[in-house]
Amino acid sequence: MNGIGIRLKDCRARARMTQQELADRCGVSRAAVAQWELGITHPSTDHVIKAGAALNVDTGFLLGSPHSLAPNDPSLTLAGQQIPIIDLVEARDLPKAVARLPGADILIADARVNASCFAFVIADRSMAPEFQPGDRVIVDPEADPKPGDFVVAHVQGDSEAVLRKFRPRATAGAGKQDCELAPINPDWPTTYIKAESPGEIIGTVVERRRYRDPSK
Repeated sequence: MNGIGIRLKDCRARARMTQQELADRCGVSRAAVAQWELGITHPSTDHVIKAGAALNVDTGFLLGSPHSLAPNDPSLTLAGQQIPIIDLVEARDLPKAVARLPGADILIADARVNASCFAFVIADRSMAPEFQPGDRVIVDPEADPKPGDFVVAHVQGDSEAVLRKFRPRATAGAGKQDCELAPINPDWPTTYIKAESPGEIIGTVVERRRYRDPSK
């Protein structure tokens, strides 16, 4: 299934519209819509415009523009949406990182994720062998971490955020919680978010990718 097929299918489902109903609005057969959604054929520009109007979504979104979201639900990014890749220095101050997104590289999300998600590339071996340098990771700032989840966190005074395993500790009060940020590689130190070393959980890992190293 190609990108536009994923978007068409997701948007049609959210609009509670059948393939036949969308076909009627676009002036094509139901089989044509089915083939678009499966990636067998591609809709013409005219049909994309008609589909966008029928589904109440921006044409640029259907075509895969990284800066166009479904206007009727801006909090949700559909499967197939483009996720900006930032670095862990920028992740310390996510709003500023988001402000520079027009020039960012992107990943395509496999699953439904929040529009606030970002991605980064693993650069060290602190989480080996679970994560290797070059792996791509998608992080959701709106997902509350559970014990054992992988999170991106920043401890005050550190130069960049880190990827670590989340281990909650005692509740600190006022809605805050002490936690342990554990590496998998024993050669890296465990850090903590607590009263004497304040910090924050930036987001929870929701998807990860590993690509074959062509040099091996």
